[in-house]
Amino acid sequence: MSSKAEQFDFTDLEKQALAKCQARLKFYQKKLSRQKLCSKRREQTKKKIANLYEHMANIRKNFARKTTRNLVNSDSEIFVLEDLKVKNMTASPKAKLGEDEKTYLPNGSSAKAGLNKAILSSCWGLTATFIAYKAIKLNKLVIKVQPKFSSQECAKCGYIHPDNRLSQSEFVCKACNSTENADLNAARVIAKRGVKLLFGFLGLYNKIK
Repeated sequence: MSSKAEQFDFTDLEKQALAKCQARLKFYQKKLSRQKLCSKRREQTKKKIANLYEHMANIRKNFARKTTRNLVNSDSEIFVLEDLKVKNMTASPKAKLGEDEKTYLPNGSSAKAGLNKAILSSCWGLTATFIAYKAIKLNKLVIKVQPKFSSQECAKCGYIHPDNRLSQSEFVCKACNSTENADLNAARVIAKRGVKLLFGFLGLYNKIK
């Protein structure tokens, strides 16, 4: 969601195609686990799995291209993005050894796998990459800001607290009682940080000049 309350999501057809690919992927991965190593059928199954991954990647790339094209071709001249380190965010959690140094303890890898899947499916990295080079071609500015606490900060008064975000979709500031959609509030916080950063650069430039 943008600071102008514009929402971007896959079309119903794209969602159906991704869901179908996920179902087929699960089927073939299960099938692969039962097949003999180095067998021809196993190699065929591996190719089908690779094709499914490629198809899903193409759907996400197409979505990112369409979304960024609409954004860059709008009247906006400045785009502010969170400087998200997607590679770090999707890294697997480290294994935890027990006190006997022989057995491994639960490290939340299953939950992390679900989060990683959601992050990669959202196309954050692709969107940031595409919007950057498309904006440059049109002489438009892209600013990246720190994402820390953007989901906990109030866009109106700037108060930061974990309890501000009551749920995934609801934001209620404990200081000024401002109520807003959580994603919209975060988008406006990011926009304000971008403006502040830009003014900081301009002030520094004027001093040097």
